[in-house]
Amino acid sequence: GIVDFLENNGIKVFGPRKIPSQLEGSKTFTKNICKKYNIPTAKFGIFEKKENTINFLKNSKFPIVIKADGLAAGKGVYISENLSEATEAVNEVFDGKFGIAKKILVEEFLNGEEMSFFVIGAYSQSRLISKTLEKKIIDKIISPTLKAIGEMGEKYKGFLYAGLMISDNEPFLIEYNVRMGDPECQTILPLL
Repeated sequence: GIVDFLENNGIKVFGPRKIPSQLEGSKTFTKNICKKYNIPTAKFGIFEKKENTINFLKNSKFPIVIKADGLAAGKGVYISENLSEATEAVNEVFDGKFGIAKKILVEEFLNGEEMSFFVIGAYSQSRLISKTLEKKIIDKIISPTLKAIGEMGEKYKGFLYAGLMISDNEPFLIEYNVRMGDPECQTILPLL
């Protein structure tokens, strides 16, 4: 909400307002957009109770990914190899390791190569990128996300950083960040 505050006080700012910034602030917010707009991402379930989560895990294929819903300083993600590890992860999240946990996200493990994709108009070339892959990323992931934000009555402004998994030349959204990351700044800012 800092952008909303600054704009309301006549200060120009480059960044997303409160609602679109939830693309990073709430994993379930983003996953629900993925579901509604058919954006490719890992299959997932959202749970509000520890018992329901563990019951779901008992019938799941491993490895599996468990994520705290809110911001967790990049630490709220577990890749669990078995039910025992997954149960421990669920307990840690619901017991408040990353702050109050109202929701937890469980998603399938994706095999592939990780890639960062920034939407602003300048990029540092990844060896994975091609015109075909770039078009898939824009058409299947970025454009539907911006459409979703528009349908909420908002306009996205600022960096939109898509963390992707590329599997068989198909992009899957892992997460969004609504800012630049540190290693990314080191490669992109000199180009700007």
